[in-house]
Amino acid sequence: MSKKAFIKAYLKNPSRTGSVIPSSDRLGKAFADQLELLPVNRIVELGPGTGALTKHIAGSSPKLVEIDRELCNVLANRFPGCIIENRCAVEFLKECHEPCGLIVSIPLINNPEKPRIVSAIREAYLRGVVSWCMIFTYGLADPLKDAGFKKSKKIRSVILNIPPAHIWHYE
Repeated sequence: MSKKAFIKAYLKNPSRTGSVIPSSDRLGKAFADQLELLPVNRIVELGPGTGALTKHIAGSSPKLVEIDRELCNVLANRFPGCIIENRCAVEFLKECHEPCGLIVSIPLINNPEKPRIVSAIREAYLRGVVSWCMIFTYGLADPLKDAGFKKSKKIRSVILNIPPAHIWHYE
């Protein structure tokens, strides 16, 4: 069911979904490995889709922010212990006041909303709401170079993902 919902979301809006299939288990495990090295605080995942990454970090009880209502239903069935908000990531970040670590599962490489998303992340970081951030990208360039983080680093490449993905960490 989750792959069917993902493909349906992709067909509805390919530039927002970014890939024709969900992220691989290898990408999810790479995020989970890195998460173990970060300070424990509230974690928010933006754009979890069907939960391909979420299933590897669910033990940290992340708050999930997903814009697609059908994908929220998939997430609710797969991760009953997680809080799920059916809303736009930009609006969530503007209204968020509780400090958190941020996992961005929204592919930005071809997303027409990228400037708004990066701006919202920057504003939340400058307000002290975002203490760290991890994101994956299908491109080689730093996807959040304009977000104003003091430190940024590509920490891992996952070649066995379709398309290959690169994980970046920010503080």
